Amino acid sequence: GSRPPMCTTSRVGAHGMLLAQSSSAVSPGLPDLARTGVFAVGMHRNDTLQQVMQALELERPSPVWKPTVDFVPAVAKASLNLEQLVDLKVVSRWVLMPVNRTLRAFGLSGRSPQDTFTVACALTHRRVWEQIVDRELAMAVVFEDDAAYALPMHSGASQPVPSPTEALSAALQAVQRVDPGWEVLNLGRCFDLCSQTQQASGEWGAHVVRATGQRIITSPSSLCTHAYAISLMGARKMLSLSLPHVFPVDMLLSLLSRMKLLRQYSLSPPTFTQAPKAAQAMVSVSNQRHRAAGRLPECEPFEPYVLRTTSEAGNQIVTDSNALAAIGGAWISQFGPAAQDCPAAYQKLAYNQITSVARGCMLSEFRCKFVSSASPHRSSHSASRHRDASALLAQMDTLGLRGAVIWSLRVHDKASRHSHSFVHRALHASLGFAFSQSPKPRHLCWARGDAIPDGCSLGKLLGYEKDDGVASTGSILGHSLVFASPKHMAWSRDRALTNLPVDTHSAYIFHELMPPRFAPLMPLGRVVQWIVSGPDGNRPYLDSANYVARSSALVSECGNWPPCTRAGTLDKPATFVSAWASTLTPAEIEAEIGNLSRAMAARAQKSTVHFIGSIWEGNWENFCDFTAGCYDAGVPFVRSGV
Repeated sequence: GSRPPMCTTSRVGAHGMLLAQSSSAVSPGLPDLARTGVFAVGMHRNDTLQQVMQALELERPSPVWKPTVDFVPAVAKASLNLEQLVDLKVVSRWVLMPVNRTLRAFGLSGRSPQDTFTVACALTHRRVWEQIVDRELAMAVVFEDDAAYALPMHSGASQPVPSPTEALSAALQAVQRVDPGWEVLNLGRCFDLCSQTQQASGEWGAHVVRATGQRIITSPSSLCTHAYAISLMGARKMLSLSLPHVFPVDMLLSLLSRMKLLRQYSLSPPTFTQAPKAAQAMVSVSNQRHRAAGRLPECEPFEPYVLRTTSEAGNQIVTDSNALAAIGGAWISQFGPAAQDCPAAYQKLAYNQITSVARGCMLSEFRCKFVSSASPHRSSHSASRHRDASALLAQMDTLGLRGAVIWSLRVHDKASRHSHSFVHRALHASLGFAFSQSPKPRHLCWARGDAIPDGCSLGKLLGYEKDDGVASTGSILGHSLVFASPKHMAWSRDRALTNLPVDTHSAYIFHELMPPRFAPLMPLGRVVQWIVSGPDGNRPYLDSANYVARSSALVSECGNWPPCTRAGTLDKPATFVSAWASTLTPAEIEAEIGNLSRAMAARAQKSTVHFIGSIWEGNWENFCDFTAGCYDAGVPFVRSGV
């Protein structure tokens, strides 16, 4: 089935955040239980399934619904290194801040301390949302392994208490009547600010679950995620807005609801509570109060104190806006479902969340030079033509490319503090070597990564508008071969890769994944994903040191060469998979091979070996063997990095 459109009627809400809604009419009738998944998350499969099935009382016959429960393994908090995740910009630095600072900055959203438990919990729920989206489930009910049925505790009604599945079915039908476009229904709200609870709008009587007498409500801080229902659209939104991780998942849901970005409702009284677990009493700082009582309170016992302390932090609209700004602006957020469904709207979101002021339309911002066979390159081997350089130049001529642009991460730029800048430097040197064999001058630029002003064109700055047959603003990047690395932009001036324009007259190579907004270039054959084998290329099962030895297996797996390389299609970018290269040009590599054999024979010249960068833990043993070999050979070894 096709995915529901997210941006056909999209609008931009507070702080530029995308309000994505499906334009297709949703039937206000009964929910499709056949397309409703039930998920149980926990550390241990058998124990988790047993607890959730007990909470649902599936042994009782139900004429309404007997669901199949799918187990989703929880992310182990012991497996997380917060400092490393913060460095990768997957987790916000705010997670490491004391709660008094987050409270002042974010008000209600920042009032709870965080640790590896809250991050692991959020990543676990992302696993569930991914399954909902992948399987295109109309909706799903999610249970943590400590969920327990709570309605018998509130059995003051005259009618008999329904079974958990009957209560669930009735609740889903009721929320469908209240709002056919609902996205989240909290089945076990806790610690809510009950004085500010409002009855959900809808037709008369639709805000009550008739079978249970529960009310469907909206509230500013409906916490706890031990039991909730979520629609397909809600899952797609949450996948798009939950990375980088800034807030606990229940506080994130409440934040998005307050800012009218998520259509969230709650049931009162709650259908499910958390079963007490003595073994988890000290599971985390942020989870202690959840285990203090026999069951969770629906309302915050210290609500006046919470309201007073959060109001002291500032106006709630301001602190919520600050919280939204903290979520946006990371490279990883551009690869969520919302960005894939509507890249234009999501690009506007990113621009609004990242304050980037154009510095002016000046050629100095691009740091360009012209290189040709008439202007010898720095390489001592530029005089000799190389077959790879000739092939590159021929392909560039076919595409009408007049030069190249390396995007951001310039060496010695104080705003670019990442070892990946050395990869950009190597590409800059290799392109310079290739261009030095071109009879016609070709531009070679290394852009800072700042925003390009409206109407500015590199083609115009380079003087191409006179003879390229394109309007002066038609080729913003000057008919260039453009290289960018989205996941490393967090350490550059363009930290979410929102400044790089989409230029249909240029061609792009992205290190790893293509940002969805460049999808219009796929039918034109002007975008390539370059995936590196090894730990830095999402291929951890491949060891770059043994890449050549294992390549035969990859060829049989992928059916072509280079391994797993594929041509582009109308809906998929071309992808190239390779091992890491070096800073040497092809001619220099061939020359060094000869020097290496002579040096090995003589063993007289002892050079110093320098290693710059990080070491993947899977390569650690091989790396130690290599350094030991250097020591045995009397070759000094210097390592810089982590």
